[in-house]
Amino acid sequence: MRQDFGDQVLMEYVDVDDERLGDYPQAKEALQQGRYLPLVLINGAVTFEGGLPWRYLLEELEQMGIRRVG
Repeated sequence: MRQDFGDQVLMEYVDVDDERLGDYPQAKEALQQGRYLPLVLINGAVTFEGGLPWRYLLEELEQMGIRRVG
C-alpha cells in the first residue's frame, strides 16, 4: 500500500483477538453482526468484507481523491 500511495494512506492490521479492536467500534459491531472476515474499513466505515478486493479498493481510494504515486 505504501509503495502505491506513499504517506497518503495508513493501513493497519488488527487481529480480532487483539485488544486494539476496541479502538475500532465499527469493526467490533460488524463482527457481532456476523459479517465476514477480513473487514476493510476506510475512514472508520466497513467498506469491504470477506476479502481484500484490490481493484475495488483502488477505485474507492481514487474516488476519494487519493492517487497512486508508485
